[in-house]
Amino acid sequence: MVEHSPITPAFVDKYVRDKGERILHARGIYELGSYGWRGPDDFDSETIGHAMWQTDSLYFHFLEAHFSATHANGPAPRVLEPWEQFLVQSGGDFEGLMQAAWLSIGLTLFHRQTTERDHYGENSFFQVHLISSMILLSTAADRLRDLFVAAVFQINTDQYENARAEADGLKGRKERKATWYNGPFYEAAQFAVAAAHAKEAFSALPSMADRMFKLRSLRNQVIHTVATELGRQQRELAEKTEPDVVAEEYFYENVRNWQEQSDAEYLARVEEDVTRLIDWYKLLIEMSNEVFIVENNLRRHGYRA
Repeated sequence: MVEHSPITPAFVDKYVRDKGERILHARGIYELGSYGWRGPDDFDSETIGHAMWQTDSLYFHFLEAHFSATHANGPAPRVLEPWEQFLVQSGGDFEGLMQAAWLSIGLTLFHRQTTERDHYGENSFFQVHLISSMILLSTAADRLRDLFVAAVFQINTDQYENARAEADGLKGRKERKATWYNGPFYEAAQFAVAAAHAKEAFSALPSMADRMFKLRSLRNQVIHTVATELGRQQRELAEKTEPDVVAEEYFYENVRNWQEQSDAEYLARVEEDVTRLIDWYKLLIEMSNEVFIVENNLRRHGYRA
């Protein structure tokens, strides 16, 4: 007689995690800490920024100093400046959000198979995790921008935007570049320090920020326009100006063809939604690599804004 493992929350958690991880790896998506290395001791030159962040970040050295002071009678670590505290906080939050996004995307992919039978449905796990993934990815993008502002301008993001508010004061809201996601990346690329340190990273970031700016607008659509499939369907109905035309002769074949077309369009939209999440996550990996290179180079060279 075959004994089956009891279905407990721990069993379900492990099963879903294992399945989600396999699906993510098949799609070429890995945890944030996996990037930066070719082997246990060999860094990956294409993602070296991640290796820098993991082994030579401000937080890493600050933690090391605290450990030395606590356990090896080392000197007390210096007090971090406010912008450094903001940098450490933003970096830690970025890491946490990327881990959460990775798990959420895995759950989205895991539950995707249920959409073939139930479409989104107002209680669909696929829809829940799809929305959650978008919010997490968008927030991670915000924290990455915060980290960049702290590293380059040595102030927090509110201070950065307020300092430029006067120059933007007479402009319309959509023209106030300081509040645009890509604003600080374009401004920093013009600095003399950008030519002296990490020139390639500074140059690569504006175009990446443009792409991120577009992806983040999807979050705004979810929050301010339509978040759910049910809302989308009812919006389409509300926007109809004329009733559907129904043929006098009712043929089953026509109904079946219509249903097949509708299902195909729906599944194509599901694939588009999933692919967008994956592209968004990968862009954050690429963009954070360049931000980490900038932060590391400026700090090692003692840059002061």
